[in-house]
Amino acid sequence: MNLGLRYDYYQPYVEIRDHQANFVPSAIGLGTGAGVFLLPESTKNIPLASTFYSIAQQNNIAIQYTNNRSLTSSSKTDFSPRIGVAFRATDKLVVRAGFGMFYGGLESNGASLGQQYPFESTSSYLAPSCLPGSPCQTDGITLPTGFANLGGPTPQSPVSLPSLYGLPLHYRDSYSEQWNLMTQYALTNNLGLTIGYVGSVGRHLQAFTFPNSPAALAFPGTNVQPFSAFPLLGFAGLDTFEGISSYNSLQTSLQKRLASGMTFLGTYTYAHSLDTGDSYLGGTAYRNTVLIPLRKEYANSDFDTRHRVTFNGSYEFPAGRGHRYLNEGGLSDGVLGGWSAALTFAAQTGNPISIVPNITTAAGGTAFAFKVGDPFKAGGQPNATNSGITCPAKVRTLTHWFNP
Repeated sequence: MNLGLRYDYYQPYVEIRDHQANFVPSAIGLGTGAGVFLLPESTKNIPLASTFYSIAQQNNIAIQYTNNRSLTSSSKTDFSPRIGVAFRATDKLVVRAGFGMFYGGLESNGASLGQQYPFESTSSYLAPSCLPGSPCQTDGITLPTGFANLGGPTPQSPVSLPSLYGLPLHYRDSYSEQWNLMTQYALTNNLGLTIGYVGSVGRHLQAFTFPNSPAALAFPGTNVQPFSAFPLLGFAGLDTFEGISSYNSLQTSLQKRLASGMTFLGTYTYAHSLDTGDSYLGGTAYRNTVLIPLRKEYANSDFDTRHRVTFNGSYEFPAGRGHRYLNEGGLSDGVLGGWSAALTFAAQTGNPISIVPNITTAAGGTAFAFKVGDPFKAGGQPNATNSGITCPAKVRTLTHWFNP
């Protein structure tokens, strides 16, 4: 029996000159959002534009200063136990089991708390009349003058619809729990069979969400700013730690150690993986989390592989020096000795696919499909609103795997 205990502390990152800010929403509603815009105490001397104060006040965002330079805090109780057990039941049968917790630190999504106002300004403006031959709205930004014509005390002053990014004030580090129970049986002195169960869960996984997404459905082309929680903000990104995952599998292997010139390893795994997002930087597209909570995304992982078979082996031909046949060396050894054959094979079932309609949402994102019928029932007539599709007479073929 092996017992262990590990402790981790992941310090939130700090900008060396305290040039970072944290936007933390506290309420999300249709035009009724509220939150806090936190800045380090040492940056009080950096002026904020009057337009930013006005935007914050009208969107129920309190501007506050704090002595906590990181503007957030992580867990200080990341204790992770480990246990491993090996038991020889008989001379030919061994049982093994293990359990462990594993913590992960804060992963950057490519942005940071330093990449926003007033240390970096990202703004958007709507120009619905910007058509060929007509003037386009620029809010004073032109190639000859750059940012010089923007209002406010500094060149970083926001124009309109500023973009903000945030982390929770107190977040729990992501972690996984992993366990296994395996049995290994010696069929012969050189051949062993292993069968067992391997599982894991992930908790508090990072997920990048957009709290200023529209809290309503609208037709494409609609200005959705009035239907968001903070109508005077543009993009708003928030790291959350609400993601979950699970993995369960039956794992088997048959292994022959090298004897009489032959060795091989064959495996079969039956597994099922589910999560609310395959990876933080994997490009998983969440639906609007303002309308559909993240927990509703719990489904088969993008990389879920239900069945997998592998084989790897080699065989040395028993001829030539040191082998059973033609062991005398010379010409016969040079021609027939030293030969071997190897085989590598792998086969697995496919990964899940996502059905994405060829339409966009009002906010410019990609729409998601909802199943309204059996996609593996052949025939039928296309819906009048989508008459251009074909209803195949046969499904599960390379041409028509499902019926759209």
